Amino acid sequence: MAALSELIGRIADVAGPLPEGRLDGPALARAGVQLPRSMLRNQHLVSFWGPAAIMKSGDQLVIDLNGIHRSTCSRLLVEAGQLPGVTRGANSGALADEQSTPVPEARATQLCARNTGRARIIVERRR
Repeated sequence: MAALSELIGRIADVAGPLPEGRLDGPALARAGVQLPRSMLRNQHLVSFWGPAAIMKSGDQLVIDLNGIHRSTCSRLLVEAGQLPGVTRGANSGALADEQSTPVPEARATQLCARNTGRARIIVERRR
């Protein structure tokens, strides 16, 4: 969670514009975002659990964390939902699964009962 919080803070605080679309390690570096060392492997974004991806559209960033175990999913949704800038979370890539933050623990447990192996964190970038 510390690296995810650090990543969100660094992306939200970057002064310059971020390119639209998928943001990989080199694209973030060109925009002035220094990635936490634990989230970059061979120019690819990763998390503690597995591959990660970031997509940008307007002021919204969608962070997908893959390889999430069922036992971690609900805690991740609850804790990530308390980070500054995070507006929604989900246990999949489906819009229907998105929940406004903060996500109550009971709702996160209910969502994560269906193990998708993914957590989606949606961030509204500060201006």
